[in-house]
Amino acid sequence: MATCAYYILGNSDLKVIDMDGNEISKVDNFREYTRELADILKNTNSTAKKDFLKFDKEVEIKFQNKGEKNILKISKIRMPIFTAYIDKINQTQHKKPDKIIFFYTNQENPDKGDTIYLYQIIRLFAQKRYRYNESDICGIEVSCNPSNYEEVGRFYDEYFEKNEEQIKYNSMNYILSTTGTPAMTNILSVKMLDYPHQYYYGERADNGGTRIIELNYFTKLNCDRYRRLIDRTIKDLCYNNASEIFKESPFRKKFEVRQLLKVAYHLRNFNFENAYEEAEILEQNKWLLDRVSDLQLKTEERLSLIYDFMEISLENHKYLETVALLFGLLDNLRQYLFEKTFRIKIKDEKTNSFSEFNNFIESKPDLKSYFDKKGIKYKNAPTKVVLNKILSDFLKYGDKKTPEDRRNSNYIERFFQLNEKVEHLQDLRNMTPFAHGVKGIILEDICNLKNTISDILEFLKLIDIKKENDDKKNNKKDDKKDEDNIFKKINNAIIELLEKY
Repeated sequence: MATCAYYILGNSDLKVIDMDGNEISKVDNFREYTRELADILKNTNSTAKKDFLKFDKEVEIKFQNKGEKNILKISKIRMPIFTAYIDKINQTQHKKPDKIIFFYTNQENPDKGDTIYLYQIIRLFAQKRYRYNESDICGIEVSCNPSNYEEVGRFYDEYFEKNEEQIKYNSMNYILSTTGTPAMTNILSVKMLDYPHQYYYGERADNGGTRIIELNYFTKLNCDRYRRLIDRTIKDLCYNNASEIFKESPFRKKFEVRQLLKVAYHLRNFNFENAYEEAEILEQNKWLLDRVSDLQLKTEERLSLIYDFMEISLENHKYLETVALLFGLLDNLRQYLFEKTFRIKIKDEKTNSFSEFNNFIESKPDLKSYFDKKGIKYKNAPTKVVLNKILSDFLKYGDKKTPEDRRNSNYIERFFQLNEKVEHLQDLRNMTPFAHGVKGIILEDICNLKNTISDILEFLKLIDIKKENDDKKNNKKDDKKDEDNIFKKINNAIIELLEKY
């Protein structure tokens, strides 16, 4: 990968020194003045030192200043801004840029300020002073009005469209926001924001020379803009969109952020195997690897994940999605309580077999007879009705000799109480597009929904699936460290990494 320095040529780039050491920097017709200088350089030997080209012999140049024609004997020409710029990059990066791209003007209606011949001069200087090969220097002609923002904008649009792959490939693109017209420098700076870049600007030093300083404000603005955009997107659990934004952002090379987005994306889709593969790469995030590992193995963690998903859906006003997740969570809780109480698995995840559950029913003649008389199918995947009957019978007739049995009995009783509270939402769920209807959610439904989810959270805490946050109990605001919602915890980790950029 290469580094590239962009340089917009301006009339202030050239200083001509006469035999007495006087500096001539302003002339009436810069285009013709530099054309004559370029011709002289072609036929005269010169040596590059520091910031100047020194002629091997005295030369004469004709020029006009304020209408007065002059013939000037000169000994050398200086390029102080360009030299200070390349030297600054060399100093801070410990190497010169691999390539230099000059933008020079050669307007359709030739203008006396055009820099086409200055490019020939400064190109020669760069080759001699910094030992660049011809292939390492490129000149880009600007034929539009360099002071017209609209025309310059169209010029850069075409340039970036043609050269985007190379600009992206560069490990760094350096831009000096000093020379050239404001339109040329400002628009180039804006266009380069989404690519690897480092901005500089030049100011006059106390000794009369040029001091080049890193300009980070534009970069900060751009980082802040992308950080806010990614933050809003991940708060909505839109991790695929966030990944696309991330790829175009100045953070694109932050490997850890990229991996966290991948893990969160797979968790959002309940793809625990792929989530684990991505989390395994993040050695410094052991907490995440442990959580994802638990999601593969523990039903409790999966129930917690459904709640986390539902909680964020509610916060983001996605009420239809919230209702669907709510009843999905209740169905999973019902199965969980059955498995916890009777210590059997409804479905073997390895074999996709329901044999253990079917054997359980076969061992309960009264239950089997009840289901047969009612015409209720009970084999294989059990319905809500089947599980409710089994759990209800346990409350009424089951042996509760051990503390665990008594604890499970209490859980089941509280679960049925919770179900009664949410019964009023059952019809609402059935009438939404996530079930069988096209009805939406009204304000009254939202209030009921929020209260119901609070009740579910308390139940999850009761059965140790969700844990009480000590900071929240003590009304502390900074609870990021102990955040239990896995999506929020990943989101916080992503933003913290972006804030360090």
